[in-house]
Amino acid sequence: MDSSMEIKNKVIILISPESWGKIFLSKHNYALALARRGNKVYYLNPIENNLKRGEIQVRPSGIDPNLRIIRYEPFFPVKLKFHVRWLFEWLNRIQIRKILRKIGDPVDIVWDFTCSYHYQHLGEFGAALTIFHPVDRLSHDTAHKKADIVFSVSEEILQQYTRTGVPKVLINHGLAEVYAQAAARTDFTRKTGRPLKIGYIGNLLIPSLDRQSLQAIVEKYPDIEFHFIGPYSSKDNNIDCPTDNETDRDFVSFLQNRKNVVLHGTMSAAEIAERMPEFDAFILCYKMTSNYKTDNSHKILEYLSSGKVVISSMLTYYQDKDIIEMPDGDESFPDLFRRAITDIEEYNNMNRSQRRIEFALNHTYERNIQEIERILHKLTR
Repeated sequence: MDSSMEIKNKVIILISPESWGKIFLSKHNYALALARRGNKVYYLNPIENNLKRGEIQVRPSGIDPNLRIIRYEPFFPVKLKFHVRWLFEWLNRIQIRKILRKIGDPVDIVWDFTCSYHYQHLGEFGAALTIFHPVDRLSHDTAHKKADIVFSVSEEILQQYTRTGVPKVLINHGLAEVYAQAAARTDFTRKTGRPLKIGYIGNLLIPSLDRQSLQAIVEKYPDIEFHFIGPYSSKDNNIDCPTDNETDRDFVSFLQNRKNVVLHGTMSAAEIAERMPEFDAFILCYKMTSNYKTDNSHKILEYLSSGKVVISSMLTYYQDKDIIEMPDGDESFPDLFRRAITDIEEYNNMNRSQRRIEFALNHTYERNIQEIERILHKLTR
């Protein structure tokens, strides 16, 4: 690692398991925050099967001139990864060299968010610094990925990483600049004489969504408005979702037919930040799955930036933070929801609201990058 590492004016390849699109997760927000620091950022999309075999495209992001999007289809069959691993790795090294030639810039940093087996040896990009930054659980093959340092949003994910001698550091999710700016304009007065408005922001097709509990509270409180912002079909959805089954369709159909539910569909971060002051509370209702262990969620900071109460299923990262409302003991999510809305004015008093906003603003992506710089400097001096 470069002992003089300051993450400015660098050439960075950011490898993402999610394509560039309207929905922003950690990978997209880090890419934008890094670009705004004067770095030349190349956001490497996952493989796109709708391109020609061997095609590589590098195009502007349309958001920041320092941010470019790489789309590509390998020149070889990717299924070799599952059948002839040594051949896949050899061909993939050639693919990496082709991508580097297309970029044309010597790379300073490779920042990898992929949790499945594809880029196992990040040093093959020839960068001075390689960062592995999983925000989801690792596949078995990825737990030994070669990198200079590992960052993650939960201790559970860090514990999965098995390569010895590599520093492993906990870094929380980040808050995008658009939400930080909106937080500075927060109005703490509640408009009375209208129904309570509850917001959910996120993909309604993810396997970890606790549909049963959500359906229970929507049915139990017909006088409360529930607003769901996020994709509920494959349309306008750049996030990979393995589910689109009968259970999902039944749940979406249920929401579509409820008078107290509004399905907004996919919105940009700027659009969401503008709408957030309308809501009295935000909900996160997840369940444990094979790939998600209820450890953390990127949307919590977005919720907190509004100042409004966050009613959430259990998240281990926040257990000792006393900043969001989570089940008490054996309390179910519907019971937690009832407890919070029964005394909504107290939960949304100014002191609590300001504390939520302060917590969110302490975890912007810019602050996270500054903390990463500090850690890198400490490790390499």
